Amino acid sequence: MPLTITTLGEFRLLRDDEELSPAAWKNQKNRHLCQLLLTHRRNPPHREQLLEWLWPGLPPASADRSLRVAISQLRRALEPDLPPRADSAFLLITPSGYAWNPHADYTLDADRFDHLCSEFAVNPTGDDPYSRLALGEEAKALYRGDFLAEEAYTDWASAEWERLRETNFALLNRRGRYYNLYTMQWAAETG
Repeated sequence: MPLTITTLGEFRLLRDDEELSPAAWKNQKNRHLCQLLLTHRRNPPHREQLLEWLWPGLPPASADRSLRVAISQLRRALEPDLPPRADSAFLLITPSGYAWNPHADYTLDADRFDHLCSEFAVNPTGDDPYSRLALGEEAKALYRGDFLAEEAYTDWASAEWERLRETNFALLNRRGRYYNLYTMQWAAETG
């Protein structure tokens, strides 16, 4: 059951093309845990860091219990038909805590945005300006707003928020320069 996840602009998670309802999340902490694991999918935080980010000031035993409950509820939200104690396709148990499975069946708009920006930057389409412009336009269209905008100032989201924001600024700058160059070339050829 594939997931489609939107993090640029409003956070949305679709399971089989249907958005998870607030009832499926059970509570905001489970949603934050999902967002946090997605944000740190390339470099999963240690269990202690998860506890500090999500339950600051709570005694360690209580925070640990809360994390186990949240992981269980998140598993059920993502995979409602998953049998108890079965391995999740999306969440991994690691020696240091929990992680998002990078090999799971999901699409994430931020990953696609990064890919398109990289492609646009290195000009893989050679001398075909239309293909290159299409890459830039597709990337621009994906950036519907800042990464997890409602969580931008949390300790766990701010670095990714800033990185993607800078990537977007670089894309817009590069697009503008490319449009200017292409317009001058077109004018010279048709002039």
